[in-house]
Amino acid sequence: NYFLNVFLKIICTAIFFDYFLRNSNEDEEANEYIDDYGISLNNDEEYLHSLEYDSLYNSQSGKCMNRLDENQLANARQYRLKEIQMCFVSNLRAQQWYNGENPRNLNGFINDKSNRIIGWSTMRQLRIKLDRCSDQRIISTCNNDYSLFNEEKYAFQPGWMNQTLKEVQYSSSILKAFQYRTSDKLDTHIYIGQHETYSGGGYVYEFRGHLSDLKSNLSKLHELKWIDDKTRAIFIQLTLYNPNIQLFTSVIFLVEFLSTGSISSTARFEPLNFYIFTSVLQLVCTICYMFFIIYFIIIEIRLLFELKLKYFHQFRSFIELGIIICSLGRIEVYIWRFQEFKRISRLFKETNGYDYINLQLVVYVNDLLTFFLGYCCFFGTIKFVYLFRFNQRISLFTETLRYARKELI
Repeated sequence: NYFLNVFLKIICTAIFFDYFLRNSNEDEEANEYIDDYGISLNNDEEYLHSLEYDSLYNSQSGKCMNRLDENQLANARQYRLKEIQMCFVSNLRAQQWYNGENPRNLNGFINDKSNRIIGWSTMRQLRIKLDRCSDQRIISTCNNDYSLFNEEKYAFQPGWMNQTLKEVQYSSSILKAFQYRTSDKLDTHIYIGQHETYSGGGYVYEFRGHLSDLKSNLSKLHELKWIDDKTRAIFIQLTLYNPNIQLFTSVIFLVEFLSTGSISSTARFEPLNFYIFTSVLQLVCTICYMFFIIYFIIIEIRLLFELKLKYFHQFRSFIELGIIICSLGRIEVYIWRFQEFKRISRLFKETNGYDYINLQLVVYVNDLLTFFLGYCCFFGTIKFVYLFRFNQRISLFTETLRYARKELI
């Protein structure tokens, strides 16, 4: 009887708290997460999937969206041009300080007063050729996606005209912006974007001169429709140098124009430190690492002569070969990067930093160095696990990897 009375007291207490002391707001909030159909939608929203039943409470009123007219579209483009001139171009030059004083001894620095532009910034465009559609009864010309085979390489006059315009005189920067230049002249290389792989050539505008000239040239390029429906990629590249910490930075802004009409933008900032050894400890560790690699090479050569073809039947042999090959590859890439550093330093010294220097090749070399380092760490981790193969848990882990190697590969 005692346990029955306690049970009844618990049931009655739970019913009392549930009906008289509960918080209605919390229940409503919980119902919003539990009941998917109880969520009210706005006028411009709709369910991702259609409901199984129709109800007056979940019906949505249609909302008509009007397209922009020509005036609204022109105003939007003008506003975007104003943003480029006021935000990007203005920050390419060191402006006044917060107290109104002019910047002194900051020639070539950008507006942060800490980084100096090596040479000048460039804006490079890649275009496609004019292509005729297969059925010209419907559409005469077709705008395809960019590829290395349909890239436009013809030299044009301002406004993408084929004939020479004698009435209007343009500056040399405007004329060069409509002339195709190869990757050898620009010292640029192939770049892999999100959607396509782009060549190193193109139509280039150089941000050189006074700030007022840059703004007027951008307005002129906008009037001449330098960017039109044949444009497929716009690169803005600049190289920065921070003398305070002796750090180079490669900056690449990419805007991809797809044939579907959409635009995709990406940015890449690559800080580069060309000093190989920044401390004595790093130098000592590198020397010790080289001695270990030489020691491993001698051991593996001896095992290869002793075991011959049986050497390649052992799993540990591939681990050791992977570490040795990646380590030797890192040494070669180190030497390659050091040679590029000497070349860039020589150009920087000869031109005092007033000539354009592209760090794109150095960025690729640095990426290759990172790849080799990653593979060295990968093979080193596998070797570390292999050394602990007699441990039960490590052995279970290695056996799992061995059975799942086909699915992992």
